[in-house]
Amino acid sequence: MNLQTRESSVWGKLSSGKRLLLAVVGLLTIGWQCATGALASPASHLSVPIVGAVNASCSPLDNTAAMTLSEAVAAGKVTMQVIGDGSTTSHVQLRLHNKTGQPIFVTIPRFQVLVPKDSSHQLMLVTQQVCLMLRPGAEATTQVTTLCISGKTVKPPGPSTVYAPGDYPNPQEFTTITHIVETAEKLGGNGAYDGLLISEARRTPTITQLSIWMFRGKKSSKPEDQVTPESIGEVVLQAAQTTREALTPEQKKAFDEGVNAIFAKADFTLKRSLQSEETADTPNAGELISDDPPKAPSTTEKPDPKPAEAKQPTATTADNGDLVLTYPDGTKVTIKLGKKNIERSEERPDGIIAYFYFDGTRVSVNPKTKARVIRLADGTLVREFPAGEGKPPLVTVQSPVVKTLPDGTRITTEPDGTTRTRFPNGEELIRFPGGDSIRITKDGLVLDASNDDLGD
Repeated sequence: MNLQTRESSVWGKLSSGKRLLLAVVGLLTIGWQCATGALASPASHLSVPIVGAVNASCSPLDNTAAMTLSEAVAAGKVTMQVIGDGSTTSHVQLRLHNKTGQPIFVTIPRFQVLVPKDSSHQLMLVTQQVCLMLRPGAEATTQVTTLCISGKTVKPPGPSTVYAPGDYPNPQEFTTITHIVETAEKLGGNGAYDGLLISEARRTPTITQLSIWMFRGKKSSKPEDQVTPESIGEVVLQAAQTTREALTPEQKKAFDEGVNAIFAKADFTLKRSLQSEETADTPNAGELISDDPPKAPSTTEKPDPKPAEAKQPTATTADNGDLVLTYPDGTKVTIKLGKKNIERSEERPDGIIAYFYFDGTRVSVNPKTKARVIRLADGTLVREFPAGEGKPPLVTVQSPVVKTLPDGTRITTEPDGTTRTRFPNGEELIRFPGGDSIRITKDGLVLDASNDDLGD
C-alpha cells in the first residue's frame, strides 16, 4: 500500500506501533465490504467510461423531457443496470439506456433506494444526487456514491445483479437511516472524526456505514449482524492477512486504540441521530407554544397488524430536492438537503413550525401569535412574546443551572431536565430526561453509561 498519501508531518508524530498498524491494516485507503463486514480495495475494473453527459448543475435543457430515475424506468423509457464487484458498497456503476427517440434528462436523487430482484443482495442507498443527459437511443454509465442499508452480512451487488429503483420496506426505519447519514455528515464536517486511523476521504462514509449496520444489527438476532470492536478488529486483521498473535504488544495496543476509537465514533453517531429524532407530544390547544417537536412513531413499536392503518409517513421530494415526510396526523417534516445552516423543519397540525439547525439550536414559531421559543445549543431557553394591546413585548430567558462541587466536579442542569456532569479528569456524564445516559471520555470517545451511577 502506498503510505505516501499520509502527510509527512502527521506521519512523523505517530508512534512506531501506529505506523505499523497503518501499514499492516491498511485503514488509510480501503473501503468496507457489506457481505462480510470486511475491507476491500477499490475495484479498478468498475471504471467504465461514461457514454453521455453528466450534468453537474442538474438543469435540463429546454424542450428536453426531465424525469427522475424511478419515473423513467416505470414509464419504460429507460432501462438500468447496476454493475458491482460483489464486495464494494461505497459506490457502484449505473448504466442507463434511453429506449426512446428523444433525449431524456434523468435525475438520480439523493436517498434513492436501489432494490435488488434477488433479496439475498443488499438494498443500496444513493447518497449524492447525479444527473445525466441521455441522447436518443444511447447508453450512459456513471458512478454513484452508495451505502449498504441492509444488514452487514447481506451480499453486495455483483456485475450482473438485477436492481430497480424503489422504496425501503419500512418508512420509519428509512427516516432513521437518512438521519444517520445526515448526522454523520454534520459531525464529519465539524471535525468529530478527525484523528481516526482512516483516510480523510473515507472517514465519514465509513462511520456512516458502521452506524447503519449498528442500527440494523439491533433489529437482528444474528450475532454476525452485530457491530462490535471485536468484529471490526477481526475484519481489519482479515483484510491485512495477519492475526492478532502476530502483533507485538506495542502494535496490539495501537491496534486496539484505533479499532475502539472507530467503534466509539460510530456508536456516538447512531446515538446522536436517534437523539435528534426524539420528539414530544403535540401541545394542547390551550397552550400558546411548546419547545418540544411532535412525537414521531417509535422505531421500537410492534408492527401494526393492519398494514393499511400503519402510522408511517409518506415520503415525497419537493421541487428544490428536499425530502418531505408527511405523517397521518398531518405533521410534515422537511429534511433540508444541501442547506448549510438548517438541518430540518417540522410543521405540525396546530400550525406551529419548528426549525432545527446544525449548530444544535432549535426554534419553534407560532405563526398566529408570532411567539417563539429558542433552545440554544447550551440548553438555554429563550421565549419571545410579541407586543399585544396595551402590553409590551416580553422576552424570558431560562439559563442552565450550574453547580460546582468541592472536588471540581461541575453539574449543569438544563431547563429541559438534561444534566451534564463534568468530572475533574475531563470525563462527562450526560443524563437525558427519559432516563438514558452516556459517558464521554476526555478524548471525546462516547461510552454507554446507561447503568452508571454518580453515587452520593
